[in-house]
Amino acid sequence: MAILGAAFVASAAAAPASARPAVTKLQITPGEESLKPSWRVTTTVGLTGFRVRWRPAAASTSWSRPVELGLKRRSYKIPGLSVQGYEVLVRALYEERPAGGMIAAGTPLPKVGEEPPPKEEPPEEPPPEEEPPPQEEPPEEEPSGTVSAKPAGPSTPLGGWSVVYANAFAAPIGSGPGQDNTLFPNNCSEYKNCEGFNSNEMQVFNPSAVSTGPDGLRLTCTHTDTAQSPGSKHYVCGVVKGLGSGAPGYRIFYWSPNFGQTLVFQTVARFPPNTGEADPGWWSNGPPWSESEFDFFEGGGWGSQHTTGWKTDDLFMSWFAPPHPSAAKRGFDVDPSAGFHTYTTEVFPTGIFSEWIDGVPQPWGTGIGPAFPVNSIKSGLILSYALRTCSSCSTSFTSGTREFDVRSIAVYEDSMHRGVGIENEGLAPGTTVE
Repeated sequence: MAILGAAFVASAAAAPASARPAVTKLQITPGEESLKPSWRVTTTVGLTGFRVRWRPAAASTSWSRPVELGLKRRSYKIPGLSVQGYEVLVRALYEERPAGGMIAAGTPLPKVGEEPPPKEEPPEEPPPEEEPPPQEEPPEEEPSGTVSAKPAGPSTPLGGWSVVYANAFAAPIGSGPGQDNTLFPNNCSEYKNCEGFNSNEMQVFNPSAVSTGPDGLRLTCTHTDTAQSPGSKHYVCGVVKGLGSGAPGYRIFYWSPNFGQTLVFQTVARFPPNTGEADPGWWSNGPPWSESEFDFFEGGGWGSQHTTGWKTDDLFMSWFAPPHPSAAKRGFDVDPSAGFHTYTTEVFPTGIFSEWIDGVPQPWGTGIGPAFPVNSIKSGLILSYALRTCSSCSTSFTSGTREFDVRSIAVYEDSMHRGVGIENEGLAPGTTVE
């Protein structure tokens, strides 16, 4: 049977909510290993299309990659589904921004000739002696492809925040039509093996270790029996980087400090597993290449104190502008490779900077500095998964592939200074702000 969905309204700019187009009368028609949502729309004024996502109803998983449809479409067939319940989200797009939407549920039919899987009967259990305390419902995750309109943690400045760059990695990295051309997938401007950043790194970088999917950006490291050039390394890893030049078709975001603005750099990321070598980083660098590096965070998984996982390894932040202020914490209370966390760095006009994790201020990383950068610095953004040699241990990463996952990155600037020190402001392809 078709199931009627429950309506909600998403944010969009430039018109009152009542005047924006909204999906209505959403119904789901089951087919063989497929679902077909169909809908109507309240108005076509300002309508530029529709966006469809879906996910299993019984699992706390992210939404699928968005499917963009034209403004004349009123249905879409979702193929290749298993026989289980699904939620389907359909949004109208108002001037290419999310507007009103609906969610409905349905279950695909099995293929003709196949029996649906039997339902398991739950075991009988005696009633509990006492009623358990009520559990809070976990907050619903934002659909993939979206970035929050404000950072997690920092106070809202006078005039509010502006998103001057955001990337939810909803499009493949590259310079082709519809691809994300705001970051280059290597440590050089070529599509081949490139060397790492430091002499004690164990890997080469290669675009083959960079991909995007439902969870965003996927940077992998793979052990290879064959030594890789340059440097006879036995690991191939991934990096995305704001290049200075040399890669045609790319539109790189840059920021410059010391113009009186407040900036926030934020990422939602899941660390890779660590056995004494992991070096994931979210950072920025010039030109000029000296005196400009800013590590919003770097996981020091190769430290001499390493024992198991990330329990004893450092998370540190530093700004290489004079006098090179830095801060670090030893060990993690919660395993950062077990799930996604939000890492936020706020940079004040005075050169002081502070760190939040999941919206919580970090005492070890609050009020660091000041640093005294020159405003001639022009820095791009970098996400890297490198490996380093442990000074007092040997790695057990000797086969297979591991990954550093990044759901999104964003740069916020106080709205009173929007665009100050910023070059190539905007959103990466496929990314929306909500």
